[in-house]
Amino acid sequence: MSNPHTLLIVEDDPGFASYLKRLLRHRDLHILTANSGRQAIECLKANNIDLVLQDIGLPDIDGYQVMDHVQKALPEALVIVMTGEVTVESAIQALRHGAYDYLRKPFETTELVNTVDNALDRIKLERQHKVAQEKLRESEERYRQLFENESDAVVVFDAAGLQFEDANQAALRLFGYSKNEFQGLSVSDISAEKDKIQTFINPLNKEGTSKNYVPLRYLVKKDGIIFPTEISAGSFMAEGRKKIIGAIRDITDRHCREEELRQTQQRLQHILASNPAVIFSCNPTGDCATTFISNNVQAELGYVVEDFIHNPHFWIDHIHPDDVQFVKAEFAKLVDQGSHILEYRFEHKDGSYRWMRDERRLLFGEQSNAVEVIGSLTDITDIKQTEEALRKSEQQFRDLIENSPVCIAIIQNDRVVYENPELKKFHSLFSEDNLLKFIDYVHLDDLAKVKQAHAHLVSKQSDTVEIDFRAYPSTGKGNQSEMRWFQARATRFQYQGQEALLFNAVDITEAKQLEHQLLIKNKMLSLGRVAAGIAHEIRNPLTGINTYLYTIEDLCDAEQLSGDDMEIVRQILTQIQVASNKIESVIKRVMDFSKPGAPKMVRTDINESLEEAIELSTVTMRKNGIKIEKSLASDLPACYADPQLIEQVVLNLITNAARAMEKSNGNSKVVSIKSSAKNNTLSIQVADSGSGVPVELREKIFDPFFTTKEDGSGIGLNIAQRIVADHNGSITLGKSLWGGAEFTIELPIERRMNTR
Repeated sequence: MSNPHTLLIVEDDPGFASYLKRLLRHRDLHILTANSGRQAIECLKANNIDLVLQDIGLPDIDGYQVMDHVQKALPEALVIVMTGEVTVESAIQALRHGAYDYLRKPFETTELVNTVDNALDRIKLERQHKVAQEKLRESEERYRQLFENESDAVVVFDAAGLQFEDANQAALRLFGYSKNEFQGLSVSDISAEKDKIQTFINPLNKEGTSKNYVPLRYLVKKDGIIFPTEISAGSFMAEGRKKIIGAIRDITDRHCREEELRQTQQRLQHILASNPAVIFSCNPTGDCATTFISNNVQAELGYVVEDFIHNPHFWIDHIHPDDVQFVKAEFAKLVDQGSHILEYRFEHKDGSYRWMRDERRLLFGEQSNAVEVIGSLTDITDIKQTEEALRKSEQQFRDLIENSPVCIAIIQNDRVVYENPELKKFHSLFSEDNLLKFIDYVHLDDLAKVKQAHAHLVSKQSDTVEIDFRAYPSTGKGNQSEMRWFQARATRFQYQGQEALLFNAVDITEAKQLEHQLLIKNKMLSLGRVAAGIAHEIRNPLTGINTYLYTIEDLCDAEQLSGDDMEIVRQILTQIQVASNKIESVIKRVMDFSKPGAPKMVRTDINESLEEAIELSTVTMRKNGIKIEKSLASDLPACYADPQLIEQVVLNLITNAARAMEKSNGNSKVVSIKSSAKNNTLSIQVADSGSGVPVELREKIFDPFFTTKEDGSGIGLNIAQRIVADHNGSITLGKSLWGGAEFTIELPIERRMNTR
């Protein structure tokens, strides 16, 4: 086993020196450390150092003085410089003082290891080259053995003609040539970078130059494969000519790893640049100075990286003054917590303040000491503005609900979880152990429909129910107050992730009272019209009876009645009987109107009732010159109805249509009867070509005893309306295509519960 190389680490930071020593502990190295320049020089005097890894900034003497001592005392030793600032001038100065390579702090672990490995490889090659020269001088045979058995590819070529003169077995295996074939080649035959050959050769041809190290060159094999190599070469004189010997190492694997590392670094830079979060690191204690920050900080906050790096107080100085103490206090807790998340305002370069979400984590070293803080900054200004807008919206909504004149409550699992002040004025549902106890305050006549509405909601038969009901709100002392009318609506919805009921109610007691007063007024008006109609119906025959009675009274005053007088008396009695019959007829119609008979519902073909009504009116229509047009649907389904009553309604409408066209002069007189079915409903239309019903009378034509005819009773349309209502249907008035009236009757096809 070969003797390990001796490495001297010159670093004034004991922690960093220990870190470097740990990184290189697996290398075949004997590692020494010095924490000052003078201690390093003493160590160089006492030990045979192969490689020096040193910082330039030393506390006692200039680091370049140490390098000068290395060149004088140990000219074969290599020096790798570590520095925090790399400039062209510093690099040139380092090279002038004999630096083999330099690293910029902070550096990646792989970068340090690769640089040290390269230096050790170079030391190894140089040692091998020195041994080879010594062996060559001592014995050609010993040289040949070393040359042939070298694991690296070794070649010898003429410095002037660049023609290969020798190559070891490793070189032949590497390039794929035989000995004779290789000796017929020149350097350009194996180079993939022919334009760089002289750049490589020229330094070796200079006087005083015996070695040259090239970290990367691309060569080509016999089969055309191009591969990366690391070359160490030196020149020597033999047979009066300068020759060059080179050791070639295939670094394909290492180059691939380095390329992967480079690509990884590029991807990392791309991720950092495209990430909306700004990645940073800072000191865990003291001034919390930023040690790294990603380039996207300029896109997010307007500042460049140097603003944070060069000014250790930049971060804390740009936090909103109202948030500084909070941030400092929380940052002080980081050592105990290990991580935390802060939200604070940070000044943008444009002068505005942005809300930032700061997520930080503390990194610990091998000795459990805090070494660095890493974190990310995310602009959450839009989120904060949205949250503030939502808060204001919620407050406005709450103010609206709290001050609403509508009673509002939210109910979950039959328990009230919210009620507004307006509801509390009437009855606080919070006072109930169970919502169903509220039913105790509902009017008995409305109890059934309130329970039914509640059952529909609970069983999910309906998503929304609306009802009017009466209740006796609690006075708060267990007593009930006066009855109130409420119009209520309950809707199922999701509240805080659970199903709930939104209940709202309006006190409509005053509206109901006004409605009741209006109903009484309308009834009184209707009663007046009914009384006037009855009086009109009875007055005419009663006047005739009184007139006839006066005539009989005059005849009775005569001493003797002649035969003609008796005939007159008989005629008068007949007229009185007729008038009496008219009065009896009026009374009968009034009685029929007040107590109409219930319809006898049977499965009926409505078209048959329409045909009967048309046939009964055909003669009258023909005499009055009226044309009847009918369009009855052939596939009309049967429905439940009283065929005689439907016939009576249609006959009344046809008769009214005929009377409406009595004064039509020269215009065609047409009555149209149609039937159809749609959406589970039968429809009957009776239309005429008359003058129609004036707009101001359309709301009155169904009122009892309202008529525009001198000899009309005014109850025909009202009776028709009541018959249709008894069938759970409707009758409406519209305008026909000729401009006259069109009555539409709609009847349900399926049987429904009678509303009477």
